[in-house]
Amino acid sequence: MNLNSPIWELCWYFLGFFLAVQSSFSVEFGPSAGSVFARRHHHRHHTGVNQNENNSRLSNKNADQVSMGTTLVAIRYDGGVVVAADSRTSVSSYVSNRFSRKIDQVSPRCVLLRSGSAADTQQLASDCFQFVRYRSYRYGGGGAAGAELSVSQIAHWLRRQVREESKELVVGLIIAGYDCQEKRGKIFSLFSSGTIHEEPRFAVSGSGSSFIIGYLDEQISRLGEALPSLDLAITLCEQAIKGAIHRDSSSGGIVRICMISEDGVKERNILPSFTRD
Repeated sequence: MNLNSPIWELCWYFLGFFLAVQSSFSVEFGPSAGSVFARRHHHRHHTGVNQNENNSRLSNKNADQVSMGTTLVAIRYDGGVVVAADSRTSVSSYVSNRFSRKIDQVSPRCVLLRSGSAADTQQLASDCFQFVRYRSYRYGGGGAAGAELSVSQIAHWLRRQVREESKELVVGLIIAGYDCQEKRGKIFSLFSSGTIHEEPRFAVSGSGSSFIIGYLDEQISRLGEALPSLDLAITLCEQAIKGAIHRDSSSGGIVRICMISEDGVKERNILPSFTRD
């Protein structure tokens, strides 16, 4: 066997290179580098220190996410429901969109009013619209009132989506519309916990709701058991949103009003004269 042949010289070269690399690795990381990494890995995943740090980072990140500090109002009247919302979307103290849409029509006679995280609520609204359209394609329906999903069915479907999410969604929703089966307007409030509640007369949501709930409660209670007329419901929604825009720094832009009845959804936009935007 000729140990001086070119093939053996190449083998000796690679052997020397391998030993040199191994020696430098031991000098830099030490003989127990693997065990030290294992201990650090175990410490990171089995102690609460770093987990708390990660949670604080997540909370700081969520604090700056695109949110819809907003004002939402829904009022039942004798022929359906009137809903209204402002149009300001903010990221912390920065106004990211002055004319965003917070009222999404998900069926011919039902709308979804969104407050909370813009990403979470937009995803829910999109999924709900696709679900309603899929049902109409599969079972008929379209604009036919008999096969159309009721407001209650849509609200409970959204409730299930919120409860089945792996992470808690930052949402505050109002589902409002005209129920063709019961021949009246219906309003549901849905919260981040998955709790759903049917509102008998009106509902409010968002950061500006605390400024207007007393006003609406007083105005509607004056009617006794009767429901307001369409014109009165529109006036109350308009004045409530204007008052919230004037008092709440997270509400602003224009006032969007939708009238929902057996004939469908009609929209009206109003620009407050004192708006800060």
